[in-house]
Amino acid sequence: MMYKKVLIALDGSAPSFRAVDCAAKMADSIEEISLINVITIQHVFSADGQSVDFFPSEYYQELIKSAHEILDKAQVLLGTHAHINKIVESGPPADIILQVAERDHCDLLIVGSRGLNSLERLFLGSVSHKIVSLANCPVMLVK
Repeated sequence: MMYKKVLIALDGSAPSFRAVDCAAKMADSIEEISLINVITIQHVFSADGQSVDFFPSEYYQELIKSAHEILDKAQVLLGTHAHINKIVESGPPADIILQVAERDHCDLLIVGSRGLNSLERLFLGSVSHKIVSLANCPVMLVK
């Protein structure tokens, strides 16, 4: 099977790099690979209940630097694949990943799964679970 565009979501965890390894093994069947890292924005609420983004700019710059380092490491793991795009976005990770996949007309999403137990999933949610549930294209989940 040939894929035109594949989006690989990375958060710097071991499962996300296993997703890259998986893509590397099938790189001959992929025309274009996009790597994405999503920075999660913290919110605070003002006295009137309005949500306000709260990130000291130095901290935000460090997060951006870290995101690029994660994507650079992933690019090295992919080897000499001809078409690799690196994307850094900020916001709710699952929502942003799904938006980018839709916007870029991806044929396949590859994500790592941290294997949360049912209690963790209940309280923390799961980015990979939300992606699998809501994606408009096939999703490969890598443990």
